[in-house]
Amino acid sequence: MKGLFRRGVALARRGLDLDGAELDLTRVIALEPDNADAAKELKLLSKKMRASEQNAKKMFANFFKETSEKGDGYYEGVEAIPDPHAGLNDTEKVAMMPDTRMKDRAKYLMEKKEKAEAEQSELAAKLAEMEKAKRDLEREAGMIGPMV
Repeated sequence: MKGLFRRGVALARRGLDLDGAELDLTRVIALEPDNADAAKELKLLSKKMRASEQNAKKMFANFFKETSEKGDGYYEGVEAIPDPHAGLNDTEKVAMMPDTRMKDRAKYLMEKKEKAEAEQSELAAKLAEMEKAKRDLEREAGMIGPMV
């Protein structure tokens, strides 16, 4: 108990790990609900966390604001590197890979994907066939009107 409290206080006051400090102090309070010192430290910690969040928001807001005010982004003047594989399909990209385990894995995954797509189209065809048979049976039984 004392160790959790001390670690929580140390982390909070040094600002090393505010989330860890909060976790430690809430554990202390859960185990000892009347621990006034832990409650006080947790209250101070929550203020510190809010202030830290506000500072982070200001810092990042200003960071992006400065970039947009200048009119040039971080990569201003940097040429984009063209993708040498831009017009290729997956099979062609894999064929260009050096013979490694990664290439073997890519081939395996592509085959697995193709099989799954074939099974899916077969199942869709069977479903359409079964729905048509159901409509035909219902029509024969007089349950629905003529075919539209």
